[in-house]
Amino acid sequence: MGKQLIIVGASARAAAQSAIRGGYEPWCADLFADRDLQKVATVHRCLPEQYPQALAKLIDEASLPLDVAVLYTGGLENEPQLIEAVAFDRPLLGCSPYALRRVRDPLALPSLPRHRGLRFCKMHRHRPLLSWLFPSLLNKYLIKPCQGTGGRGIRRWSLAERVARTDYLQQYVPGRPVSMVYVGDGWSARLLGVTEQLIGDKSFGGDGYRYCGSIGPLMLEKAQQAAMVHLGVQLAQRFDLRGPFGVDAIIARRRGGAIWPVEVNPRYTASIEVIERTTGLNSLGKGLAIRKMRSRSDAAIMGKAIVFARKHVSAPDLYQWFDAEQIADVPQIGEPIRQGHPVCTVFAHDTDVSRCRTRLHQLAQTLYTRLDT
Repeated sequence: MGKQLIIVGASARAAAQSAIRGGYEPWCADLFADRDLQKVATVHRCLPEQYPQALAKLIDEASLPLDVAVLYTGGLENEPQLIEAVAFDRPLLGCSPYALRRVRDPLALPSLPRHRGLRFCKMHRHRPLLSWLFPSLLNKYLIKPCQGTGGRGIRRWSLAERVARTDYLQQYVPGRPVSMVYVGDGWSARLLGVTEQLIGDKSFGGDGYRYCGSIGPLMLEKAQQAAMVHLGVQLAQRFDLRGPFGVDAIIARRRGGAIWPVEVNPRYTASIEVIERTTGLNSLGKGLAIRKMRSRSDAAIMGKAIVFARKHVSAPDLYQWFDAEQIADVPQIGEPIRQGHPVCTVFAHDTDVSRCRTRLHQLAQTLYTRLDT
């Protein structure tokens, strides 16, 4: 039996499997308590109407030893007070609440020093003064919630829309959406890999800027990789980032395009799973050995995609339709799934990013066809 580790968040499955590979025995609390998670870990379900505040109560009721560390996943980066309460008398495997508050500030990224190959988006808490004189500037910004997650609530800014206190404006940059995966120690950070993000893909039931999945690892030019390494080190040093964390960015379209970081996710991210499975690295293991990022054209590519329900459905037995290697986050049989909520995650492998994306589309279409019959 490995050392215990508490994992909490909207979905704990990917982090739990990573923890097991790293030698831990995970105890989990999340929104779904999916079938595949229950096979490998102790799981407690947090009811949606009580999430996330009830997570602290679930941990207390479990009576786990106080030396068991806590790891938090998606969504909880917006809950520093909850993390503070959960980790009050326990070790924290990840960023502190103080670090969360600082790095999640929309103005955190633009405050970093300039570096070759890096560009930083303009940020505004209020409507820019020049937009009154030049309305065309409105098309140059996105409006984003300060406590957003998974791309929900992000939209193009329109002239009639007021910037609420809970929102901010970020310069819109066209290009390739990517996610960088790091492990930090508060002083430095190691870049594990980079994935392409699937954003608002209707083939998976997505829309707008909603996160639908990741494909990677990507091949990068040396200058781009150097810029990403520099960014991770700067973030770790300035904001005391520890454990696994991710940075979403846009790579400008032209060859050798600049890296435009748009958001820091200071916790175990969805794309980490892709990097871990394709490289054999483990962001939660001891003595992490960092390999060079893949640069060969025949490198193995893996994709994961979240398939969202297009209508209200009752979950069937997905294992009747798919192999265990093709799906994850498998709901309980009969589980009601509302329109727009995730049904499951699908996986595909190839040697090419485009073909891997096509395979993911095919798996999603198979799922939708089955659900409609």
